Amino acid sequence: MSRTVIWFWASLQFLLKNFPIQCIQLDYDIHCSYTVGVCELRFEWDERKAISNKKKHGISFSEAETVFYDENARLLYDIEHSSEEDRYILIGMSDSLSLLVVCHVYQEDEEVIRIFSARRANKREQEQYQSFFYER
Repeated sequence: MSRTVIWFWASLQFLLKNFPIQCIQLDYDIHCSYTVGVCELRFEWDERKAISNKKKHGISFSEAETVFYDENARLLYDIEHSSEEDRYILIGMSDSLSLLVVCHVYQEDEEVIRIFSARRANKREQEQYQSFFYER
């Protein structure tokens, strides 16, 4: 027997002796089931806006698109700019390891994400993104 198994049995015996439990049932078969929904993300943007954004912020919308695949990205509802449509802000890491802020709209009827702005995160936004790791 390995040390790990011996340690486990010794720990279990200690717990059972010192902390009596009314009913114990050990099930050696552990089954995990997962339901995974996979959908393809589709993106669109105005080419003139994309060129303007690249000149102003140095970030292409193609790079901004990669932020949506960051599992640790922070999604925020943009209350200030959502009077006509629901706008969102995504703070996340791009494939080129830049922390970006991507402003976008999700068009449910077409199942498309429309990107209209992307830039590097400022200090406050960097802290928001990093706070996720301290919440765990």
